[in-house]
Amino acid sequence: MFILLALTTAEAIQVVGVLLVLTLVITPAAAQRLTARPAAAIALSIVIAVVSTEGGILLSLERAWPTSFFISSISFAFYAFARVLHAARR
Repeated sequence: MFILLALTTAEAIQVVGVLLVLTLVITPAAAQRLTARPAAAIALSIVIAVVSTEGGILLSLERAWPTSFFISSISFAFYAFARVLHAARR
């Protein structure tokens, strides 16, 4: 029984890890929509990733929910905000 649980956990960690990495790689690309300067986009990408990660960790300490849920939610909020702001500028 425990071997099956260990194998399932080992496989699930890989999938969740990939999804979290994709979230942290794709979402800061929204910074490109907010500025035309490459240096500013890089700096904004770093800020988005750090705020998403730290915010997710802090929120998961407050609630009994997984850290990855909060990190993905905060990242999505930044992405949605960037899309709306970019559309409003057009």
